[in-house]
Amino acid sequence: MTRSLYCRDCGELRKKAPLHPEDRAMGWTWRFNYVSPVVPEGHGITMITSDDDSALDGVGKSQFIAMDSLLCDSCGERITGDICVARTMWRESVEAEPRLWENEYGHILPPQAVAVADALKDGPKPKQHETPY
Repeated sequence: MTRSLYCRDCGELRKKAPLHPEDRAMGWTWRFNYVSPVVPEGHGITMITSDDDSALDGVGKSQFIAMDSLLCDSCGERITGDICVARTMWRESVEAEPRLWENEYGHILPPQAVAVADALKDGPKPKQHETPY
């Protein structure tokens, strides 16, 4: 199972791209959810360092670095705005659909709520039958 969090632009691109035929043949599938991003408490990364290759085995000095924002798993930029995209991939032939981990990073938004938010952000559009005078 893999899970990824994307900025809105990268997430929309990922949603449009079809699952590769080889991955589909191996039983991979995916789900996408819109999420209102929230940085979880204690969010950060742990770096393991060593003077030799033992860090590759998880042996060495560890250092936790707190992060005050979420980063896109595609472009690496900070996730800004009110909506991001979460992708979960798993092999149906090996495991059941994973639990909703997306709640760890905010609230899952239904597509209808995202459509309303987008419409409000873009402002009202003139009706087709209105004349501009």
